[in-house]
Amino acid sequence: MSFFLAFPASNRDNRWTHPLAQARPVHRTTRRFPDSHLTLRLRFATMKPARIPSCDRRRSRIAALWLSALLMLPAPAAMAEELSLHEAIARALENNLGLQIVRFEPEVADARVTSASAAFDPSFNIRGIYESIRNPQNTREFVATQSGDIEGETGAGRIFSEDNWRFQSGIEGLTPYGTQYGFVVEFDRLRNTLNQTSPSSRFSPEYESFAGIRLTQPLLKDFGRDAQLVELRVALRDRDIADLALRREMERMVGSVMKAYYALAFAQRDLDNKREAIGLAEELAEQNERRVEEGVAPAIELQQARVATAIRQEAFLSAEHQRKESLNQLSRELIGDFDLASPPNFRARDPLPIQVPAADRSVLMASAVENRVEYQQGLLEMEKQGLRVQYFRNQTWPRLDLVGSLGVNGLAGSAGRSMGNAADAEGTSWSAGIVFSVPLGNRGPRADLAAAQSQRTQMVYALKRLEVDIGLEIDTALSRVETSRRRLDLTRQSLELAQQALTEENRRLEEGVGASDQVIAAQNEVTEARTRSLAAEADVSRALVDLHLATGELLQRQNIRFDGSERDQGASAPVE
Repeated sequence: MSFFLAFPASNRDNRWTHPLAQARPVHRTTRRFPDSHLTLRLRFATMKPARIPSCDRRRSRIAALWLSALLMLPAPAAMAEELSLHEAIARALENNLGLQIVRFEPEVADARVTSASAAFDPSFNIRGIYESIRNPQNTREFVATQSGDIEGETGAGRIFSEDNWRFQSGIEGLTPYGTQYGFVVEFDRLRNTLNQTSPSSRFSPEYESFAGIRLTQPLLKDFGRDAQLVELRVALRDRDIADLALRREMERMVGSVMKAYYALAFAQRDLDNKREAIGLAEELAEQNERRVEEGVAPAIELQQARVATAIRQEAFLSAEHQRKESLNQLSRELIGDFDLASPPNFRARDPLPIQVPAADRSVLMASAVENRVEYQQGLLEMEKQGLRVQYFRNQTWPRLDLVGSLGVNGLAGSAGRSMGNAADAEGTSWSAGIVFSVPLGNRGPRADLAAAQSQRTQMVYALKRLEVDIGLEIDTALSRVETSRRRLDLTRQSLELAQQALTEENRRLEEGVGASDQVIAAQNEVTEARTRSLAAEADVSRALVDLHLATGELLQRQNIRFDGSERDQGASAPVE
């Protein structure tokens, strides 16, 4: 039902004033209208009933009814959008900003996995060097090169000159077993004193070529997949942890949405409860006004009913503010952008789930160990630390490397011919050897190993502590569910008794043996009992959410399927 009230804008300073307002008022209620800036004030005061004209009483009653209607009007905003719980969760999965932030973590982890695996990507290298060497020769070198007669030579004739171009290209890389490989092609253009002056020189300049493979294989330190793949394996575990972090944020968000939804549902129903209480007070005021006019009741009873109406209007405003706070709490999880011109306005459509299922602590604990994100993350962290322990243990070993090379050589007076001779295996060369080194003391690697082992032991105790915490959370959640359920039963009983008492007080008032203050007290008790009952229902619903969070089953119970491989979507919407 909608109420439409029109007042001239020029009347915004007018006041509806009861004639009794000439005395000092004891209560004042004010309502402002954003459109016309109209302020409506109603004042109540005490005065002798014999001096109250009937027309003024009717005017006062009309003003009071208008004021009550205005207080119960919805805010002048867009009509509230009704949402089911599943619709609210689906909207949060799409728009929640906290979830959008965490969704980037798996992408960052994927990039780190790619970076770690890039260590085994081969590289193509090319190198070009020009050499200009002027080397003074001693007597033996001078005679060996047959540069001239020793006795007739000055110092200038004993310089060995070289002008060389050296080129090298190849593909180098690393295997997961630590093998360093290189496929190399070398080409040198040599021009020197000897190949220019010696009668036995075949080519001037000379073109040398080499093509072959060079290998270095660690046998102790840095040998094997445990040493070479540690960074990649750690990055893979971090990616799984990032997926779990996304799931954990999703669980937190869904739990927050559900609790906020239940809080909004409670606030809406409590607002209706407060509105009904105002209606009861107004009905009592009308009855008392007739009784006062008939002379069967004192004026104080009319005044008591009006005071009760004003007090309940104040309680209505407080309940309305609580509904607004609950709405904002839910909106924080559901919206991705805030528009000051049209703020969000939702209304919970689903009833509160207050059915408490039977629970077995051992079954719940087993489910928590299997499903709790924190526990799975702890297991992955232990795996990561175990990989680091293996790596640091390998680093304590001495270095023993097997090195070798195998290739073909070519020599000619032109570049093409030289490469052709190498391809025809004009000359071959190979080498094999062992390189051994050990750091004296070896304190650094040993200290790293000891630290990694201690950290792994810490993680074992941390995981054990997490098991204890999970067990206590489940126990606390079960206790909260049971307490809320029992409190709900008691509040329902108290509500039923309060309603019976109100019925009896109304009967007594109609028979003329009761009093308004007793009826008002009984009405207040019914309103408070209903509020307590509604609050107990909301507490049961929230306690069930906490229990499902403690066992890690919240997403499953809401039919939300999470697949870490589908990182772009994160999760599918809940299925009703």
